[in-house]
Amino acid sequence: KYDKDGIWAKTNDRNDVLVTNSDMDGAVKAAAKINWFDAGGREHHTTKKYNFTLAVISDMHGAYNNFDRFAQYVNSHANEIDVALSLGDTVLSEPKEGLFTFPTTVKKFSVPFMYVVGNHDTADTGLSAITEGQCRSRYYDDIISSGFMSASDFGGAGKCYWYKDFATYKIRIVALFEYGNSEELSTNAPSSYCRRWIDSTQLQWFADVLYNTPSDYSVIVLTHQMPWYPMTLDAGLFTQNPSTLTSGTFLNTQDGRVVGDVINAFIHGTSLSETYNPIDGYGLSKTATVAKDFSTRGAGKFICNICGHVHGSYVAHDTEYTDQLTIAIPSGASSAYQQQYSDIPVTDTGRNIDRFYVIGIDTANKNVNIVEIGAQDTLKMEKRNQICVSYGE
Repeated sequence: KYDKDGIWAKTNDRNDVLVTNSDMDGAVKAAAKINWFDAGGREHHTTKKYNFTLAVISDMHGAYNNFDRFAQYVNSHANEIDVALSLGDTVLSEPKEGLFTFPTTVKKFSVPFMYVVGNHDTADTGLSAITEGQCRSRYYDDIISSGFMSASDFGGAGKCYWYKDFATYKIRIVALFEYGNSEELSTNAPSSYCRRWIDSTQLQWFADVLYNTPSDYSVIVLTHQMPWYPMTLDAGLFTQNPSTLTSGTFLNTQDGRVVGDVINAFIHGTSLSETYNPIDGYGLSKTATVAKDFSTRGAGKFICNICGHVHGSYVAHDTEYTDQLTIAIPSGASSAYQQQYSDIPVTDTGRNIDRFYVIGIDTANKNVNIVEIGAQDTLKMEKRNQICVSYGE
């Protein structure tokens, strides 16, 4: 059932994603906080949705049928889900694998679909990196042409970092592009092409976007990788064995808490002025700087960081910035190899084909409601299916 590249071949014998996950429909409605209310008499009942709700998948690594199944699930729950996200690494090893499949699936979504570029999305065969402009064309042109995003959402022409406001819920999503060093690294350290470098231009854009966030809006930050390592892992059901999260999963060429520093200044309304140097061993000669005085703005509202990359389930906080919540999404691939860092077995039949989250944001009570769709049974015989996590603490 796999082709020569290890990618799932298109077959007709896979179980229906809606049928195998129908038992979670109530939890998805609860995450979205959909309530019936009387709109003028018992015979005139309607529904109201309170929570901003995202469907999030990551690290499919060539499981393009799983991407289709994700779109099918999202479309069938369009009353509950406001936006669909993929946090990168759609391809198995190189971008051109998905050049035909990716845009086909993007056009199937009936709710807005948005993307974050992953490390595998940035490299061609032989570890030859592609530019940020090429990433923009390959992963965002069809999203823009489908009307889900516009060019003005991005940090500039050819850029892959963006933000989007959802006025109904007073939420701003900010997505970062972490691989601005790909071209230089592919020359100086070819085995390290996919390591994080966020340059001065993007850092300043990030600080400006947070600074200019309306005071009554709350912010979600999207990255492919975790914002920092090590993290303080919560002891909840949605955090698997911490031994599977190692320094080897944090691909970085930049010293300091590049993402967390900016968020911290935003949360607490403090002044920020930082310079980040390259880590030795990667042949990088540049530095990155950011400066912003958030004290003239006042304290901001931060919900969480949502990321992928680690191929496992984690709820965590930065060891220094303990009020910064991170939620890591497990791999959406259905191969045992891609799930080797997970504590939930996958199969090629039934509900265990799929792994993605539906996340409801309750800003009134500062809660994040997480529902796992697909595989749920851990190796400890526990059911990882739903949880409510507080943020801002």
